[in-house]
Amino acid sequence: MRAVDRSDLRSIGRREDVLRFTGPATPEDTDLVGAVTLLLRLSAPAGANVHARLLDLAPDGSAFLIAKGQLRLDAPLSGAGAVVDLQSVAYRLRAPHRLAARHHEQ
Repeated sequence: MRAVDRSDLRSIGRREDVLRFTGPATPEDTDLVGAVTLLLRLSAPAGANVHARLLDLAPDGSAFLIAKGQLRLDAPLSGAGAVVDLQSVAYRLRAPHRLAARHHEQ
């Protein structure tokens, strides 16, 4: 059996170069199953690396990884859409936790 990384990632969300999107608290346990993609509209130069994480935010502020992905831009983007594949998940989000997306580019 593979060990699960349950590192608290809340400190990453405090960085100034990270965009944060946080949803409302779930009223009941919610199962997340299937492919996860993130559609971003952004401006970035060719060669930029876009990193994204989907997180489980607990009421105490701790943040745990559900899925992550990255995309290297082959061409510059100017307000265009980019899709980041975060792979597939099978995850139970416990009430009253929240979903959060964190994204940054290098």
